[in-house]
Amino acid sequence: MMGPVSSRRYRLPTAGQQGVALVVGLILLLVLTLIGLTSMRSAVMEERMAGHFRDRDLALQAAEAALRDAEAFIVGNAITEGSGGVYNGSNGLLGRTDEEPDYLSMIWDDSNSRFRSFPRVSQNPRYVIKMLDKTTSGGQTITIFRITARGVGRNPNTRVFVQSTYQRTGN
Repeated sequence: MMGPVSSRRYRLPTAGQQGVALVVGLILLLVLTLIGLTSMRSAVMEERMAGHFRDRDLALQAAEAALRDAEAFIVGNAITEGSGGVYNGSNGLLGRTDEEPDYLSMIWDDSNSRFRSFPRVSQNPRYVIKMLDKTTSGGQTITIFRITARGVGRNPNTRVFVQSTYQRTGN
């Protein structure tokens, strides 16, 4: 004996339901793709900013090291001016009557600045020492200097300038 035969009926889709799920799925996929691209772009931008900040910090460390080197130079050398003196207007050592250059636009080289070796940078940091004033007070000689130092990061376009005033008592 045979059991009852079932017949299935298939309904034809109505005109308003044809392909709607496909279109909705594609729109959702497009929205998710745009969200993913935006978050990727944001992550790449944050990584670049962190890299630039790291490079600027390296340039600042180099400039600070040059500044300390200049202070050590002032302490370790005699304070003499003029053609036979230490501060004679060359090699980054300027006397009171020497004109200061435009530090932002000058070409920093051996003829107008001194350098300090520093690792991991594209150019060694350099500095210029300008003697500002020399006076005697209470039997002691007081000399005031302005130190301008320039540090460069790994990228040669990353430059940091620092400037300080340094006072030395004694000759």
